[in-house]
Amino acid sequence: MIRSISISNLGGRSKVLCLQFDAQETIKEFERNLEDMVATFVENIQSLTAKCRELENQHHEQIEEICVRLLGKVVKSELSDDVTEELQEVNHSRSFLSRNRMHL
Repeated sequence: MIRSISISNLGGRSKVLCLQFDAQETIKEFERNLEDMVATFVENIQSLTAKCRELENQHHEQIEEICVRLLGKVVKSELSDDVTEELQEVNHSRSFLSRNRMHL
């Protein structure tokens, strides 16, 4: 909301209208700048999201390759040299739970 300023030394109604016009132009310029900033922000977020998806896919592929390699070693019983005791315990616990799931 734009309010008229009536001060006697402004020189009449024309100066008040000038102030109103200047305020309206300033508001319009502000809105344009804000819209540009929001558009730039959205573009940056979309770009970062695409990069995150790409990194996620790369990570997934690497983990999948590691799992396939480890599974091959498990099948060949070559796993004990490459895996820590903690990981072997986790694998044993998971195997135990999988076998006994019906009993839970």
